[in-house]
Amino acid sequence: MSSRPASPRVSHEYFIFFAGAITLLGFLARVIGLHDIPPGLHYDEASAGLFVRAVAFDGYRPIFITAYTGHETLWYYLAAPIMRIMGSGIFPLRLASVFIGTATVAVTAWMARQLYPDDANRSWLALLTAAIMALSFWHAILSRTAFRAISEPLMQGLSIGFLWLALARQGRSRRWWLWMMLAGVFTGLAGHTYLAARLFPIPLVLALLVFLLTSPDRGRRIPGMMIFGISAAVVISPLVWFFAQHPEAFATRIDQVAPRSLAEALTGWWQALGVFFVRGDPIMRFNLPLRPMYGWLLGICFVLGLLVVIWDTFTARDALGRARGALLLAWPLAMLAPTALATAESFVPSHLRAVGLAPVVALYPALGIVGLARLLGTLRRQALPRRLAGVVTPAATILIVLLNGTLTLDAIRRWGMEPLLYYENDGPTAAMALYLNRSDLPPATAYAATEHLQHPTLAFLSDRDTNVHSLAGGRTIVLAPEGDTLMLYTRSARPHDDWFPLIQNRLISAPPGPDGTPDFRAFLFPSNFSLDLRPIEPANFGNVIRLESASIHPVASGGVANIDLGWRITGVADQPDYAFTASLCDEWGFCWLLANLDGTLVRAVNRDYPSLAWKPGERLITRMEVPLPAGLPPSHNYRIQVNVFSAAANRTLPALDAAGGFAGTFAEVGPVVVTRNTFPRLETLPIQYRLEVPALRTVSLLGYDLPERLLRPGEHLRLALHWLSIGAQPDDATVRLLLNESIVLYAGDPVHGTYPLTQWAVGEAITDRYDERLPVDLEPGQYRLSVQLGDGTPVVLDTLTIEPSNRLFEIPGDVRTTGMPVVFGGQVALAGFTLPVRDVHPGESVTVGLVWRSEARSETSYTVFVHLIDASGQIVAQLDRTPAVGNQPYDTDLWLPGEVIVDDGYVLSLPDDLAPGEYRVRVGLYLPENGQRLSVPDTTDNAVILPGVIRVR
Repeated sequence: MSSRPASPRVSHEYFIFFAGAITLLGFLARVIGLHDIPPGLHYDEASAGLFVRAVAFDGYRPIFITAYTGHETLWYYLAAPIMRIMGSGIFPLRLASVFIGTATVAVTAWMARQLYPDDANRSWLALLTAAIMALSFWHAILSRTAFRAISEPLMQGLSIGFLWLALARQGRSRRWWLWMMLAGVFTGLAGHTYLAARLFPIPLVLALLVFLLTSPDRGRRIPGMMIFGISAAVVISPLVWFFAQHPEAFATRIDQVAPRSLAEALTGWWQALGVFFVRGDPIMRFNLPLRPMYGWLLGICFVLGLLVVIWDTFTARDALGRARGALLLAWPLAMLAPTALATAESFVPSHLRAVGLAPVVALYPALGIVGLARLLGTLRRQALPRRLAGVVTPAATILIVLLNGTLTLDAIRRWGMEPLLYYENDGPTAAMALYLNRSDLPPATAYAATEHLQHPTLAFLSDRDTNVHSLAGGRTIVLAPEGDTLMLYTRSARPHDDWFPLIQNRLISAPPGPDGTPDFRAFLFPSNFSLDLRPIEPANFGNVIRLESASIHPVASGGVANIDLGWRITGVADQPDYAFTASLCDEWGFCWLLANLDGTLVRAVNRDYPSLAWKPGERLITRMEVPLPAGLPPSHNYRIQVNVFSAAANRTLPALDAAGGFAGTFAEVGPVVVTRNTFPRLETLPIQYRLEVPALRTVSLLGYDLPERLLRPGEHLRLALHWLSIGAQPDDATVRLLLNESIVLYAGDPVHGTYPLTQWAVGEAITDRYDERLPVDLEPGQYRLSVQLGDGTPVVLDTLTIEPSNRLFEIPGDVRTTGMPVVFGGQVALAGFTLPVRDVHPGESVTVGLVWRSEARSETSYTVFVHLIDASGQIVAQLDRTPAVGNQPYDTDLWLPGEVIVDDGYVLSLPDDLAPGEYRVRVGLYLPENGQRLSVPDTTDNAVILPGVIRVR
């Protein structure tokens, strides 16, 4: 920039006055209507508010906050004093960002003056830059929200300003070292502001390297650089130490949003470069969607400013000018990277992630305006351009203040009135929180259902939050143990539509939002409220929760089965994440799928009302959504098996009988009526091997499922055939499963003989499942598995490999047979056993071996239990599993009469605090689905205690 003034000189007093006036305008643009613009209180703002409250009132002093993918903490410490003075609320929370954003305007003017210390135009340049910053829509919007990112530009502006002040004054002022130290301090503090600030050192280091390499007195400059570096390192060191202790926290958010390919990264950069004056943030929460940072006029000035920077960089005559050029050229690329490279999980460009562009980004249009004035001033022979040169900068400043200020304020008003912003900003949840603060609410236990469990907006705004029980989604009604229940649902967590006729008369409030639909619904349920569910035989799960009622609605194959379940909490849960899951099972014992409460097929995820919050006496009404496969055959006899599972403990709560004994792992409700679906989405059929070959003129075989190709004689062949009816079925046809076209495994109508072809509708898909036992005398080798429908040509499906079965019919001589055999249910005999021969110690493990003999052919697979019991019969160690030979499961339904099975791998882990003494081993067999034991004559518990003891020393 030229040292010749392109505009009238501004005295120091006038500069202070005008800069103060612009800063005041910036403050007004950020504070007017702050409580309502933006409306509501977004999840992220509210979570920030909870941390600020903890810092202000609870002594919370974090270096880095690991929750919510990680937060730097400077903004929280700046906001805490305001909240401590003014109290907790939306206005005090956002006021911290207003003050920081306004301070950034003033710092921007000061920074611009320091960057051009010897330029005659620097006062106008500073005022223009401050005006652009003050009335920038995107920065004003960010200054109205409680996000830590707004603190980054302030620290960056202070860092650059003090750094250039020190570089320019070194040798001319005795305080240069103090300014250099302050520059380092603010550089270090920038690292405590926001993730994007981690790239701030790049343009700084580049500028300082250029300065050192081009400075004639670089040796004299090195001490200053050391002061800067040491100061920055000291301030940032707590964060560096934290990341060294918790390396996973450093990259959590980076890993989530980083591009997954080079093409994706290049696309992100192309989109990010348009943020200045082509295409801005598409998200309403941070912008009027797609509005760029600058309009077309300031956009032209921005381009001119970049050209001025390039010109000044290559024509600079001193090291400071070259360093400034390096800084200003590197700045946009470095500080755009956080949004350009955040493509994997978000949108590009993001005004929030691009916040690091400020405050320097406001300098480029100002440079363009001053550069234009300077250019006009060089046209000496033409009077008009010379006269225009003197008014360009003052006129542009006034125009920016008046026109851009008016447009910005109008844009803020329009933005704040957008209904979409209200809903994106969790307005309904905020309205629910304020409703809960009312003093005229009926005396009742309050439960609030929001989109997210323990929604921070509700927690921050509700005075009653500690007394409000949190739910997520609308799949659950909770009724208090005593008295009435106040149940609230936000717009995003509304209860199911078919519940409304049953609860509508309990509605006490449903205030409308901007689009006319209720923000939330509040229901008052009396203590005896019921959803008219059908009572069932109660199922007690672990003395924690009891299933008492159910209602199942008919559903078409391929649809979603809606199952309403009524529960009562009976005890304190020992795990925080007990979840309800449901299996849809047919009358032949096959369970088609396992679904969560929300219909997902990932086992045991409780997003609604976690067991950590359960209170004895509460009643729950839950809606389970079970998605049915498109090929599910129609029937009136499906059942739902419901269980309660903890992923944390990796165990299912046992169902208990009236005496408190084990009764299985599930409760069965039903029947479920499934009707046919003649318009299935064939692409959704989960077919393992697709064929799509004709089986008859009117039937196509779409494919098959074959989980196991390697089997042993007597084992079960599990197979699913996927049929498609492509025409009217004139006659029934027998399905025949064949091995080598000669061994018939099954012959009959589809679906276990219950669904003949003449009942099939045109267009219907049928998944036909088989569980056929292979002949026990089947010779080892390979066999072609094929299927034939009626008189159609057999379709070869796959090749089965039959392994030899090494069966044993003699009891080994090294086992103990004292007191043996003991016969269980006339089917299985315990013929011998092995026990440890040495004493053991607490914390060790002992191995018990069992030798079985098959007394009769069994069609059932039983589970073995092995208990280590003390003198009073109490269990101190236990293992339940199916019998095994050589660590391979060997189910009881595979055994031949007279066969001996050496089952020697029952490893019992002894508790560390087990008392010394003598312990016995108790053995039995039971059905895993209901806990029913095989009977043992002359016993009360259908179990046998092995002769001999295990001594613990």
